[in-house]
Order: sequence, then structure tokens, then C-alpha cells
Amino acid sequence: MELRLNSFFANNYQPIIVVDRQCEIIEFNDAAISWTRSVHGRELRTGESVLGYLAPEDVDEFTGGLSDVLDGGKERHRFFSVTPGAGGDYWFQYHLYPLEKGDRIGYAQLVVADISERKNAIDEMARNARRFQSIISNSMDIVCVIEKNGAISFISDFVEQVLGYKPFELLGTILANLVFHEDRERIEARLRNAAESREQVFDVQFRLKHKEEFWVFVEAMITNLLYDESVRGIVLNMRDVTERKHVESMLLKISRQNELILESAGEGIYGINTSGLITFANPAAARMLGFRVEDMIGRNHSDFLELFAPDEKPEEWSGSESAPREEERQMAASARFMLKRTNDTWFPAECVATPIREKGGIVGAVVTFKDVSDSVRAEEDLRRSRDEA
Repeated sequence: MELRLNSFFANNYQPIIVVDRQCEIIEFNDAAISWTRSVHGRELRTGESVLGYLAPEDVDEFTGGLSDVLDGGKERHRFFSVTPGAGGDYWFQYHLYPLEKGDRIGYAQLVVADISERKNAIDEMARNARRFQSIISNSMDIVCVIEKNGAISFISDFVEQVLGYKPFELLGTILANLVFHEDRERIEARLRNAAESREQVFDVQFRLKHKEEFWVFVEAMITNLLYDESVRGIVLNMRDVTERKHVESMLLKISRQNELILESAGEGIYGINTSGLITFANPAAARMLGFRVEDMIGRNHSDFLELFAPDEKPEEWSGSESAPREEERQMAASARFMLKRTNDTWFPAECVATPIREKGGIVGAVVTFKDVSDSVRAEEDLRRSRDEA
């Protein structure tokens, strides 16, 4: 019997093959010819079995489905198949529809849909999802997504390491309820700002409550992805900085202690770099020289330091007559100098210069000095007394 194909059949972009009960090919359209050429590398012919174009494991599925649609048991039969081809594996979705012959169903129409690209896209999405999940799971940051009302809709597994909660325990929780009360208003303001901005990323530090009732310092980057259909939330990447904050607090305390020591010391103390420029000074040094502390910073200390007074002999103020040994020079150099006040008067001082070392090299020195005017006068009086005797 000759079967006439209508225009829709002939011009359909999907491969369509008409088969009889014996699985022989009766008719096919141009798309079916292209399909067999590209996938199977051969020409499609009438009279041959369609089973030769199916994977062996799909033969039983096809013949069973063919019987169902020809005998009126089903209006359509669908199955999927992976077919090895010249360009690799192809994924197909097959549809069998009954086709009337006269007053009864005598043929079946096999419609082939190539879903390889869709399958590959789904696989790639799955791989990306697994890759993203792996990155999130192994990240040292807490990744948190909150809804516009502040409720947590997602939080990564690392939250258990930092805050002690399992992720599911925090879902639906208002993030602000976990924030330290002194930080809460500031964080809520940052979240509102983030919700109103698509491009700006906000950095903020705050404290979060641990499950065991202590506070953890975190540093967070806040990004608005409410407009992103795949996220629909504000994303916070949070890192535990508790240890760093403790170190900073300790360094600040040490710095303050050192500052108090410098301020309370009776001796003059100042630091210089390798160019001789003063980098810090204590109040005693400024007071003895007639400066304000801030006026000393950046000056070259040679401006007010001389080995001897202009009208005195060098040997009277030189300190030890012998040069210091190398090991003494490496530790600290001590000598008597004349220091010049801002009113152009001079006073004798005993100075100790200690090098500042960093990475094996000298980067400056700390100079400590004290006014020895009384000692010098006493020595002079004693010398005169001996001379007179």
C-alpha cells in the first residue's frame, strides 16, 4: 500500500519514520534521512528494519511499545535511548504514535527528538552545582543568603565550625537576632543599604552569637542578589576574625603601655631612622630641648646634638678615652654629648644609642639621654679643689 505524506509530515524538522507491525520502514521524511546520515553514517531505506537504527538494549522497549500503540492499548509510547554515533554518544527521545490505515490502525509513526544538547546542558548544570557545592562546603568562609526580611534561607556547612550551629538549625532565623546588640543597628543599616544597591559591595565587621553563648567576631562582604532569579537574596561571605581581633587588641594594649612608659619616663627618649630623622619622641625629650613633641618629629637630630660645646675642648666631653669595641658598638653606644635647646643654650647629656634591627639589618636607633649638668659641675668643682690643694 502506498502511504501519502502530507506537507506537515514532509517538512517537519524532526525525523519521522513510518513502520509496520514487522518493524519494517514504510516511509520517512527528509529530516529522518539527515538523522541517519549524521548519527549512523548510512542511508535510510524503505523495506529495511528500523531496529537496525536502535541500540540493542532498546529493541525490546521499542517492539513492546509498537505492539501497545498498534493494538490500541496506548495513544503514545515514549522512551529514551543513548545511541553511539560517529561524533560520540547521542541522546534521543522516541515517540510512537498510532497511524490509521483505512478503518484500522495499521502503522506506527516514530518521531525522533535529539535531546543531546539538552542532556549535556543538564549535565553541565549538575556538574556546576556539584562544583559550587564542593567549593561552598570546603570554604573557610560562611556563605549565608538572607531574604529581604532578614531571614536566613541558606547557610553553608562551615557555620558549624565557627558558630556551633548545624545549617538547618538557622534556616528561617532572622540574622539580626544573632548579632551583638551594640552592632545590630549598624548591621541592619548596612543590609538596608545593600538591598537598595545592585553593584556596591559592603564590608563590615560585627559579632555573632555562638551556640555556646559567647561572641565571635566576623568580617563580612555583603552583596545584593535579590534581583538574581537563581539566588533571590542578599549574600554574606563571613570570615571568623576573632583571633585577629584579639591580636589587634593585644598589640593596641602593648602600644598603649609603651606610650605610657615613654610619657612617664624621666629620661629623654627619641627614635631615628637611618637618615637621622626623628620618628618618635617622648615628652621628657621635648621638654629638655624646649620643643613640643610634634615639632620634633621629622627633624634631623644632628640639629641639636653636638659632640662638644662650641667653646669647650672635645676631650672634656668625649666620655671614654678609648673607642668602643665592635661588640659594644653592635649593642649600644654610650657617650656624653652637648644638646642644644631651642633658645640656643647648651647642656651636657649622657646619651645611649641602641640600634633597631629588622630582618638582619639596622633600620634606625633609639636614643636615650639625660641631663648631666649637675654631675659635670660636681666633677669640675672636685677637679678645682684638687688643683688648689
